[in-house]
Amino acid sequence: IGRLFLEKGLLEEAEEEFRGILEKNPDYALAHEGLGRALFSRNKLREAENDFDRAIQLDPSLWQAHNLLGIIYDRKKEFKKASFHYQKAITLQPNLGILYNNLGMSLFLKGDYEASLQALIEGAKLDPNNKKINNNLALLLCKTGRFQDAFETFKRAGNEALAYYNIGSFYLIEKKYKEAIQSYQKAINAKPEFYVEAYEQMNKAKAALATSPL
Repeated sequence: IGRLFLEKGLLEEAEEEFRGILEKNPDYALAHEGLGRALFSRNKLREAENDFDRAIQLDPSLWQAHNLLGIIYDRKKEFKKASFHYQKAITLQPNLGILYNNLGMSLFLKGDYEASLQALIEGAKLDPNNKKINNNLALLLCKTGRFQDAFETFKRAGNEALAYYNIGSFYLIEKKYKEAIQSYQKAINAKPEFYVEAYEQMNKAKAALATSPL
């Protein structure tokens, strides 16, 4: 019943159900994991962390608890602990691309770009149609200067116009205004109905270029 409440998004009811189970059986690992998930979804991260820790102490095979602990530690910027739990989850579920994505983004936030790239490439291999993984991989490829590879990866996640738009947005963030303008123009040329959004961003890049020091 608790899991059903979770699936339906009835988080308070799920929390109540799992707490009721744990009152009767405080060492029930799945109930700790379920309670952790309910608390996590309600952004009660400290309480969720405690229940996930207890869950994996009782049953180390609970990969979702490891994965969500990784996310919690990422938010706390404790990237070493986050990577540890993602790797544990991957050991338990080696064919889930999203786990490699989560590990890759944690390594990215830590600044370990090469290891991040390898994790995201593996994730994309396992789940080639996952837009989130492909977009994150493309972002990292941009960060490491591999723009043609990034373009192809963005394109795989969307289309040609969106790929040019995303590349332009990366250039804009990096304050490479000339390159941003060129990319936004290519987005417009590739898909004229994309004009309004790309044109607005292109104007931002032009305004920034006009006021930037030489």
